[in-house]
Amino acid sequence: MATLKQVYDLVHSLDKNEKKNLSILIDALGGKARQRYANSLRVFNEQKEFDADKLKKKLSADVSGMSLTEANDYFFHFVCKALQSNTTSTSGNLGLVKELLMVETFISKGLFDSAEKQLSPLLTKLETGNSFGLLSRGLELQSIIIASNPNTTRDFEKRLRTLQQRKQVAADQMQYVELMQLIQQINLLVSKTGDPRTRQQQAEYAKVYTHPIFRLPYHEVSRQSFPLFAPTKIDMVNVLQGPEAAIREGLVALAEFRKIFDRKHHYVAEFYLLDSLLSDCFRAKNHALMMPLIEDLRKLIPHVQQKAVLQKVYAKIMHSELVYYTLTQNYSEGVKCFSHWMKPDQQLLWNGSPLDYMNYLMGARLHYMNNQPDLALDYLHLLQGREKDFKPTALLGYRFLFLLCYYQTDNASLVYSTAHSIYKSLLKQEKLYAPERAVLRFTKSSGSIEKMKKNMRGLHETLSALQSDPLNAPFFLFADYVEWLEKEMKAKR
Repeated sequence: MATLKQVYDLVHSLDKNEKKNLSILIDALGGKARQRYANSLRVFNEQKEFDADKLKKKLSADVSGMSLTEANDYFFHFVCKALQSNTTSTSGNLGLVKELLMVETFISKGLFDSAEKQLSPLLTKLETGNSFGLLSRGLELQSIIIASNPNTTRDFEKRLRTLQQRKQVAADQMQYVELMQLIQQINLLVSKTGDPRTRQQQAEYAKVYTHPIFRLPYHEVSRQSFPLFAPTKIDMVNVLQGPEAAIREGLVALAEFRKIFDRKHHYVAEFYLLDSLLSDCFRAKNHALMMPLIEDLRKLIPHVQQKAVLQKVYAKIMHSELVYYTLTQNYSEGVKCFSHWMKPDQQLLWNGSPLDYMNYLMGARLHYMNNQPDLALDYLHLLQGREKDFKPTALLGYRFLFLLCYYQTDNASLVYSTAHSIYKSLLKQEKLYAPERAVLRFTKSSGSIEKMKKNMRGLHETLSALQSDPLNAPFFLFADYVEWLEKEMKAKR
């Protein structure tokens, strides 16, 4: 039995074409069912937020001879059948399943030539997708057609070719599943420890990353696995060998990707490769390569059909441009760039992306380094409701920038409260590494502007020494602590 919430969610998931098709099918019904289903559709559509009691009250008016639960269940299954019959909006795997069912129907009726005609173009579609189950079924149906069609029964060479294809698909599927398993192991490590910050944590990652599958050259990886394999291998190189090596690996992967795939149909995979490359440029402070890669991202835009992906592309372009001006220390141009992206028409392009908060943080960093602490504070305040989205290292950098902005504007009371807040939040963390411990000591003893000024040199010397250790790279990725402290130490106060 479908619950009332399930029926509600199903109706509200329908798009305009699906609702139109559903209304047509309801109109074609006769008797009480037409009135009941039409009323149900109207009632569910009218309620914008789920309220079980109100729904039950309104739906019970047209139910007779059965319980309301039964009536809702019948309506749920009617909507499901309407979705299955709606060929105008069928897309993705659902459409491929329906085409395979048609091939099976032709075979069951002995119409092998029609089945072959239907299956041939379908196999081409399936070979470019990543649904191994459907592809395996398609090849299995091809074997049945060859073995059953009087015109091809004795074509043993064709049978062998089809069996070889099925064998290769099975091997590719095994590779794909193995890769997925490794990625889930990496996700588990990320959720438990985050970026590796100790030799022991790095060794835990190495256990996964040294798996033989990551030693495969790109041309030996199936089309279906490549979009997962390449970014994961690049991340592996970054963790074990550093960002410069990851950049080299990423460029090789991108070149191989472009040999195999058409950007028009695989723009999501290319975006994630470019995203990974630009992030490694950020980690390595390699600004020379960034502008060509940003231009490659712009070339993706005409091909992107999904709004969510398009937002990610624009957000990454903006973030990369802001990073470029930060790395080149051209802060005034960076502020101009940020102002351009903050125009209402431009903001619509990127705002709403999952990581859009990083752009506000970059804007605040640029304004601070451009001697505009008040504007930096404006953008930092915009993020106060988003702190739960931050990585721990990004959150600390964000709060530390607050502290420096208050210091620069001589706001003694907020310097005290912010330093105390950072100190308390660090005390609550389960594990503190050397840079975090240095900030902990600094904030503990820097409850006033005078004390901050006195303690800055010691923190600067400590962080400068720690910055050279690659394992501390995640701490410094989201904040320019050393540059910020140098700025304040040089300022005349």
